[in-house]
Amino acid sequence: MIIEESKALGASLLFFPEGAALQGGGVCSSALVPNPADPGWIDFQRVEAWEGSRKDAKYELVKDSTIGRLMLADEVEVDGYIEYKFTTNVVLGFIIGLFFRSATPLNANSYQFNPDAGLAPRGWIILDNRDQAGNLILVANLWGRLRFDGPWKGGNGALIKPDLLFNVYKNANNTLALGTQ
Repeated sequence: MIIEESKALGASLLFFPEGAALQGGGVCSSALVPNPADPGWIDFQRVEAWEGSRKDAKYELVKDSTIGRLMLADEVEVDGYIEYKFTTNVVLGFIIGLFFRSATPLNANSYQFNPDAGLAPRGWIILDNRDQAGNLILVANLWGRLRFDGPWKGGNGALIKPDLLFNVYKNANNTLALGTQ
């Protein structure tokens, strides 16, 4: 499907952390993609703004001198990546845990946790892009790392709007699908 008219794209975002139990057995990993209907997905509820960006890879030339003179043998792709930035206006316990790097994901039942006890979590996201009429434009199921590095600030009546960053990692199970409109 090729978009041939202007569209306003909204997004919804779900995240399933590595190591979380999967419905039906097993745990989430780079090799085990959770079913979209699995209740373990963390719903970010409202994505106010989002942006995908790509940094194209650099190519390093590989040379070979086995025949007595230096010849071009290959090119190696280095330093390319895709990342997504999301702004939400919902402060979930999970987002607080992202900022403080709790060892386990925080939820509505969390009370006390140890800050800086863990790393930003790896896991799967489902990013669902729809136009102003609700038509599916693009859906992504991607493996990577989700971070919230701040700032964490408030006061003066300001709303807290966390900016999340998701770095896409290369994975044979990553998929993107185009919608019908």
